Amino acid sequence: MRAMIHDALTFLITKFFKMLWDGTVKASLEDKNVATRYICLVAVLFIIGLVFKVWGFVVLVLIAVATIVAIRGYIKDFPQREKERFYRDTFTAINFKASDGCFPEYLSESELSEYATTVYFLTVIPLNKWLDRKDELSMYFNKKVIGIEQNTKDNMVE
Repeated sequence: MRAMIHDALTFLITKFFKMLWDGTVKASLEDKNVATRYICLVAVLFIIGLVFKVWGFVVLVLIAVATIVAIRGYIKDFPQREKERFYRDTFTAINFKASDGCFPEYLSESELSEYATTVYFLTVIPLNKWLDRKDELSMYFNKKVIGIEQNTKDNMVE
């Protein structure tokens, strides 16, 4: 029982700090406005801490802001994660993987028209294997696969 509680607490604490990392560092790297806001917030809170000697309040506000930004980022990235999970589960179900055991990684998609969408994957699976399993991929994606192409610059499959 004690080990189970320890594992649950470890999991929750790990997820919390990962969420804080995503909400502070990753968000700051992706959006310079977020970085600027964090710098201003830290500066203001540092001044408040010096003037009023309330460092506990400063730490609490920083953690609260980081948590709010992290939750916002988590919600914002949810559709991307769901698509990644869908494609990973589909490739796992049909055992479509490279010789090293890696599955194709969903990158993004762009809408060409109302009826056509280009989906991008990062993979080391040769193009001929994609073409050989095109019909099977169509069936599992529940969409008609019109074409499969390899980007000439890298291993991205479209």
